[in-house]
Amino acid sequence: MNLASKSMKHLITIDLNGSTYVTPDSIRTLETKCGHVFSFQEKIFLANLGTTQKLLEILVNSQTYVRVTKQLEKADFIKRNVEILAKKKEGVLVLATAKIYKNELPQKVVEEVRSRNNGIGVIFSRHHLWIHRKIKRIGYDLNRSGLFRSYELLYNKHIAADITEILLKQGIS
Repeated sequence: MNLASKSMKHLITIDLNGSTYVTPDSIRTLETKCGHVFSFQEKIFLANLGTTQKLLEILVNSQTYVRVTKQLEKADFIKRNVEILAKKKEGVLVLATAKIYKNELPQKVVEEVRSRNNGIGVIFSRHHLWIHRKIKRIGYDLNRSGLFRSYELLYNKHIAADITEILLKQGIS
């Protein structure tokens, strides 16, 4: 599920250079590049600055849960692939990859990431971490028919996680 694959011809992207938010202009630019007008839910997904899992619960009117499909731990980071699913709906809503920098986070947070039970946003929220989000890019994945966004989560002015999320079209339709 790695977005940084060798061939990225299937991706249409807008570089936001670490902006703190997605603007209506950047969404319109992406729509123009794709030749597609995004739904209200898709626009909210791109612009959301909160926890993705909680946003999805509102958009699909169902509780959600996280399934960690792969997790690899190295000395300095934990890399994981995650699916976010709704309890009342079939199929995956969001695919996500995260690289979580262990040395930048409290030990309790790292331990919860290791447990594989929750998404990073829910974990950070549960531990009341003050997080700043820097959006790197938004785009559209032609192969998956889904919008994506890549961003960094900063904690104490250091990068705590690098995240890419793909909102699958069939997930919120």
